[in-house]
Amino acid sequence: MKVLAAVIVPPHLSASGAANAAKHLSASLANYCDIDIAILSLQEVASNFGKARLLARKSSNILSFTKGFLPNKFRTLFYRADIPTLIKNGSYDLVHLHNVIPALETKRVARACVKKGIPYVISTHGFFEATSSGNAYSLKYIHEKLAWKFLLEKPINYIVEYADKIFALSPFEYPLLKQLGIESERIEVVTNGVSQEFFAPRELKEIDLVTERLNLPKLSDQEIPVGIFWAIIPKTKGLKFF
Repeated sequence: MKVLAAVIVPPHLSASGAANAAKHLSASLANYCDIDIAILSLQEVASNFGKARLLARKSSNILSFTKGFLPNKFRTLFYRADIPTLIKNGSYDLVHLHNVIPALETKRVARACVKKGIPYVISTHGFFEATSSGNAYSLKYIHEKLAWKFLLEKPINYIVEYADKIFALSPFEYPLLKQLGIESERIEVVTNGVSQEFFAPRELKEIDLVTERLNLPKLSDQEIPVGIFWAIIPKTKGLKFF
């Protein structure tokens, strides 16, 4: 089986949790199938990620000239790349979509699958924000909410309608997915998983390097737990409660 993992994240967020989870999951799946990972990027580069092939696809944006005065939350909606062309010209048996924003690009990828008759599945990275009616991004004005409806909600409705399976990251997402009209039989729980490398004990010199760089107390010679909140830190991550 040949699989394309399509990671639809804005190129400036290529190190996001969704992108990293998608790449690591795909690399693990490469032990069982032939898998390519296509991701929006600032440059076009082909490389290997574990046993998977990583295809960084150069993206474009019709609003690129607005950088510096238009907030990212609007500009990121218009990134696009040639992933639909990869599907059209490729010989993939399955497409695995990761993330749904920019939704217009995710819809283009989904339509390419439908047109070629290839099944696709979606992992629910970004679904909480995308189904919040704009509340996750504090949209207040009518023009913002209208843009949200036509540039996110409508494309996402198309994406989930034609998906063969929806991979929820947690059982707690079932109510959210059912609000989108997704039948229970199309939902499976497929978590991000945890890379074994995170369980490997850190060398003392590694700990000291981190604490020195972040101006933290030296920890390597102390019997105290070390923790980290590993994520980007927008308010959508619930930092108010953290």
